[in-house]
Parts: sequence; structure tokens; C-alpha cells
Amino acid sequence: MACSRRGALEILALGGLWAGLGGAARALDTERVSPQPGAFLLRRELERGLKGGETLRVIREWDGRFEREHDKLWARGEQVSCIVEAPAILEPVVAIERARVSPGPFPAQLDTLGRIVGREPAARGSSAREAVRTALAMLTAAGKSGEQIAEARRDLARIVASSASLLETVPPDLFYPMPGKAHDRRQLDLPGGLEGEVFVSVEATARTNGMLECLERKIVTQIGEDIRPSRECWTLEPA
Repeated sequence: MACSRRGALEILALGGLWAGLGGAARALDTERVSPQPGAFLLRRELERGLKGGETLRVIREWDGRFEREHDKLWARGEQVSCIVEAPAILEPVVAIERARVSPGPFPAQLDTLGRIVGREPAARGSSAREAVRTALAMLTAAGKSGEQIAEARRDLARIVASSASLLETVPPDLFYPMPGKAHDRRQLDLPGGLEGEVFVSVEATARTNGMLECLERKIVTQIGEDIRPSRECWTLEPA
């Protein structure tokens, strides 16, 4: 069940949490970090709740490095691994996702506090929709029942829709986050008399030099009796 336009705007209004934890406080803390060139391994674990309590899980890793280019600092990197786990019914689209090479948050220009101030957005919408069409065609050819295909279509549509969601927004302070916790809860305006709610939480830890240790973001959406949790965890290991 899709939420109304107002409900969607209420979800997007929570984006302040996803933008990072440091906001105004970080702007005053100009001596806390001093990003330096160097290599690192960046890991992202993403989990999306599906119907029946099942989960789609994607783990990607990138070999990254901070580089100075004239008077600018850049974070650059390339994907080195991808693991995808999902219910068997979604295997066709899982195979496509495993083969996809994601640019992740790279390349990204950083300011003197390590915040992302420039980044090339990844264009995923059309390729994701094509992946869904391919996956459904493969399920049909495999002789899956109409009910199985309909359920797969709903799950795949939800995955594609969420590709532009809050979890796909890279926090501007990903590499040098402000440690701490934040959370918010909102009621959703839904059609048909349904009740809905979205709960968002963010927790970040950093090393003594300010570099990312772990950034975890969670969102739980409830529409009627349907509860869908999603979770994202970023970790960084210096080389």
C-alpha cells in the first residue's frame, strides 16, 4: 500500500537525521579533524525487510583512498567485493545485483572537516527497472505460480522504489562523522483510513583522528499490520 504524497513528504522530512549527526555543532568544531591522504577499506552492509520476516541483505566493499589534488581533497575508490543474500524467489534479480558494480560514495570531494561537498550521483533508476522486468520474465519462464510472481513483483517494486529512499542518501559526514545518536518518529498520512508510522535512528562512532569507525542507520516503516525494517551499516578500516 503506497502512502500519500503528504506521507512521502513526511518521510523525506526525516532526512535531517540521514544527513549526519554533526550539523551546527560540527561547523563550530573546526579543529577536530584534519583529513590526510591515505588508503582504507570501506564496507557497507544493507538489509531490507521483506514480507513474512524475510530479508534482502547486500554487503559491498570498496578499496578507497584519500588523495590531494591541488588544493582539494578527494575520496576515490573501486568496488572489490559484493555479497547478496535473499529469498530463493528473488534469485534472478539477486544475480543481477551481484554482477552490478556500484560506485558507492566515490568519487567525493571533501572539505577541511572531511565532509562531502561534491559527488557525482549514480543513475540507477532505469537499470533497476530493467532488472525487475528481466527477473519477472525469468520467473515466468521457470514456471512459477501467479501468486509467487505477484509476490516477487511487490517485493521487487519495493526494492526499486527504495533505491531513491533515505537509505540511498550518502551522509555528507560519512568519512568523518560526528559521534553520537539521534532518532525521530513520525505518523504517516495514509489513504483508506490506514495508520502508518516511520521510525528513524542514527548512531555513529569515530576514531581518535575523527575517521569513521561505524555509522549505522535504521528505518522501520509500519503501514497497518505490515512492519518493514531496514538497516544500513558503514564501517571503515585504514590500510
